[in-house]
Formats: sequence, structure tokens, C-alpha cells
Amino acid sequence: MPFSVYTHEKILELFNGPLEDKIFYFKEKSHAEGSPPHYHIALPINDNEYILLVMFTSQVAKIKKFSSINEKQLELLYEVTPNEFSFLTRDSIIDCNDVKYWTKEELVNNVSGKMDIFNENIPLEILDNIKTKIKKSPLVRKKIKKKLL
Repeated sequence: MPFSVYTHEKILELFNGPLEDKIFYFKEKSHAEGSPPHYHIALPINDNEYILLVMFTSQVAKIKKFSSINEKQLELLYEVTPNEFSFLTRDSIIDCNDVKYWTKEELVNNVSGKMDIFNENIPLEILDNIKTKIKKSPLVRKKIKKKLL
């Protein structure tokens, strides 16, 4: 899997092309100082001014424990393995209640340091499952759900 480290200027250029099947690897400025970067999938949407991202985390037990407070929240978690995504080194989870719907400027402003971006052939079944869970989420705004392709 070839990694390319992008500057903020290059990230802005990427918005001129398709973002589907792109994996972004970066640390958010809002995360604690010692926390690691995370992988994110760019989901296809019908708005070229925005990007919709969901984040992978390897803290599966922590997310499940937090989500177990509400049974419906557990249904909106999507578990993935290194067999499904070559860049993963351990089982991970995507919380489909937690999406990032940012303009390109917001993306650039929310990245701490540099970002890696690479192509990954994401199976349609996985994308469809993630999108279905996002659409079922009571925490994701209707405006965002309508943007999903």
C-alpha cells in the first residue's frame, strides 16, 4: 500500500478529483496530545464542497462498552478486520454515529501535522453496510444522510 504524505495545499487540490475509495490517515487536532492518528474512509456524497469521513479505531472493547449503554447504538457499530482492509494491523471498529462532514478547509484545519492518503478498493458491500448504519443513526443530521450516494 503506497503512502503519500500530503501538505495542506495538496489536500485542497485533491478535492478536484474523486474521493471515493480513498483512505485518509491523520490525527485530529481535537484528539489528546499523545493519541495516535487514525484511518478514515471517504464516503461518496453528492456535494463536491464537502467530504464525509468515518473513522476506524482499534479500541473495539472501549467503543462497545460505551455504546452498550444504548442497545440501538451497538447496532450502528461496524466491525472490521485486517482481512477486509490491508492497512489494518488489528481488529477495528467504525462508529457510524460519529461522522465527519467537513468542507475542504475544515478538513485541513482539523488535521494535526501531515496526512497520508491512499487508494483502497473498498468492497461495495462494506460501503453499503456503513452507509445503511449512518442512515439509521439518530445522531447524524438528516442533511448529511441525504448527501450519501
